[in-house]
Amino acid sequence: MLYYSDAPVPRSKIDTKQLDKLEEFKKSIRDKGIQEQYESVEDLKSKLSRHLTIVMRGMSVGTAVNAAVVKAAKDSTRTPASPAPAVVSSDEGEITFKEYTEKSFIILGNTKPFKDAIKELGGKWMKCSDGSYAWMFSKKKLETVAETLGVSPTLER
Repeated sequence: MLYYSDAPVPRSKIDTKQLDKLEEFKKSIRDKGIQEQYESVEDLKSKLSRHLTIVMRGMSVGTAVNAAVVKAAKDSTRTPASPAPAVVSSDEGEITFKEYTEKSFIILGNTKPFKDAIKELGGKWMKCSDGSYAWMFSKKKLETVAETLGVSPTLER
């Protein structure tokens, strides 16, 4: 995980050769992990905390991190200025949160990239009344699950 400051710098202090080398470096490792810009120490703390939480929840025993977990962490801070949508798009479709009962909700769609994180949060894989399968959670965990997946805690009805 690499985080780059986006704080303003006086023009007289900018070394254009170093800036060009930095941009080259960023391009060379673009797909090798998580890279983010931050504007303030608070922004850095927020992004780092979110990314570490998602990565740690998605790690298996060992030192390798699943690429889907890295993608989920990257996606979790893509648009920090606006709230994340209630629907998350993955390479193979969308994920939606839907009210299931008065006290529970389900996650529908391609949840495979988030499977380990969802399991760790206590999700139950179940067959729904319509014959489809989904992860079910208590509504008490809505905020935590939404934060882990990087979406707003909004349920479809």
